[in-house]
Amino acid sequence: MDAVLKPGAIHVVYPRGKSTTKEKLTGCMMHAMQNTGDSVSIRPVTEADAEDWIDLVNALADYEKLDRPTNEAVERLKAHALADVPKFTAWLAWLDDRPVGYCVFFETYSTFLAKPTLYLEDLFVHPDVRGTGIGRSIWNALEREVLVRDCGRMEWTCLNWNMLGINFYEKRGACNLTDEWRNYRLVAAQIRDRQGAGT
Repeated sequence: MDAVLKPGAIHVVYPRGKSTTKEKLTGCMMHAMQNTGDSVSIRPVTEADAEDWIDLVNALADYEKLDRPTNEAVERLKAHALADVPKFTAWLAWLDDRPVGYCVFFETYSTFLAKPTLYLEDLFVHPDVRGTGIGRSIWNALEREVLVRDCGRMEWTCLNWNMLGINFYEKRGACNLTDEWRNYRLVAAQIRDRQGAGT
C-alpha cells in the first residue's frame, strides 16, 4: 500500500515479481509531492511520450547553445532509449500532466572501486519551472538509483559558464576534478580517417 506523502517527500516504488530487462535497467519509479502542492512524477520515457522527451532534448541544446539533434539522430535516440535492451536510461519529470524535465544516464565501470559508476549524460529542467524543486526531485531519484544499482559513484560534466548548474552540484557536495583530470574526445570521423589510413 502506498503511504501518504508529505510535502517534499519522494516515494519509490520498486518492480515486484518477474522483471523485464528494461525494468532492471530502468530501476524504479519515483513520485514526489512539492511544497507547492503540485504533483511531480519521474518515470521512464515511453513510446507514447518520446516526442515530449525530444522537445526537452532540443530545449537543452538551445540552452547550451549547441546544434539540435538531426532528424536521423532523433530517430536513433528514440530507438536506443526504447529498445528491449536500452543503450541508456531516460527519465521524464512531469509536473501534473506536463513534461518539464528529463535526465539520461548509463553505467560505466571503475576498476579501482570494482563497482559501476552511474554516468549522468543529461539533466535538464525547463526554465519555466526552475526553482520549484523539480531539479531536486530528479537529483534525489538519481541518488537513489546509485544506491539501488550499488554504484561506487556518480559522474558528469558541466559547461564552465553554467553557474546555475555548478552551484546546484557543489551545493550537493560534488567535487570539480578538472585540476586532476582532463576530458578528451575523438569523434567517429577522426577514427575512421585514421583507421582508413592505417596509422
